[in-house]
Amino acid sequence: MSRPISLRVAVVAGSVAAVALGVLLAGLVLSAAIGRDARADVDADLRQRASQVLQAQRPPWAGGRGDRPGFGQGGPLAADAGDALLGGSGSFVQLEVGGRLVMRRGDVPDDPPDVPGDDGFATLEIDGDPWRSLTVSSPIAPVRLQLLASLARVDERVAGARRLLLLVGLGALAVTALAAWGFTALAVRPLRRLQAGAERVRGATDLGAALPADEGPVEVRALAGTLNEMLARLGASTAAMERALEATRRFAADAGHELRTPLTGLRANLDALVRNPDLPVEQRLALVRDLTAEQDRIVHLLEGL
Repeated sequence: MSRPISLRVAVVAGSVAAVALGVLLAGLVLSAAIGRDARADVDADLRQRASQVLQAQRPPWAGGRGDRPGFGQGGPLAADAGDALLGGSGSFVQLEVGGRLVMRRGDVPDDPPDVPGDDGFATLEIDGDPWRSLTVSSPIAPVRLQLLASLARVDERVAGARRLLLLVGLGALAVTALAAWGFTALAVRPLRRLQAGAERVRGATDLGAALPADEGPVEVRALAGTLNEMLARLGASTAAMERALEATRRFAADAGHELRTPLTGLRANLDALVRNPDLPVEQRLALVRDLTAEQDRIVHLLEGL
């Protein structure tokens, strides 16, 4: 048999469980939203950088020595210009001209991937870390450009948000537990008064003591009213039983009184026969007739009772 728990503990546990579920769902939704927004920021940054690179290309007729337009030593991806374009760590760029890789700039990992054949965004795993990639093709030259940004900062941002949500959730659970414990103390107080009133009913003479039914929530008042009606029915039943017992006692007293007279006459006649064994036949017969009459009277009295 399971051990019962108090209503107060059950309410507190239920409140904490409900808040914990809400915090968990909210944390999952917010974490997903923060991760989605952070990835969208990374994609927008990659798209902006790719646009800057493509806009910086020089037209074909601007080449001075027959080099490929805009991507020679003085192009936008030269060492100084490339570092300025990348604008910080955690990203790198790869340039492919005519199907041949000609340049890498930025925080290049130990095992960089090849430039993919399809344009667009992709999520890659390089050396066990997630990276976001954008590949674009130049519309005026056989040039393919791939920009990659590490998603480590995104993961750190999501992890930080989760830690913050965890701290806020723990605080919310603590506040909920304290508030529920205090509020249930007020809610349980009318029940304790009902319990105290019920404990005072220890016998039939206490059934007239009504329990307090004008305090507490509607459910507690309804329970108190039902208990008072039950006590009233028990009181009426007890009173009827007492009346029946009193009638039974009166009946027994009346029956004893009615039977005592003929029995006394029977005993007197029997004693007379015992004390006078030499009574004449006429007197003896008279006593026997009296005995028979008393016996018939007793029988009729019992039938009447």
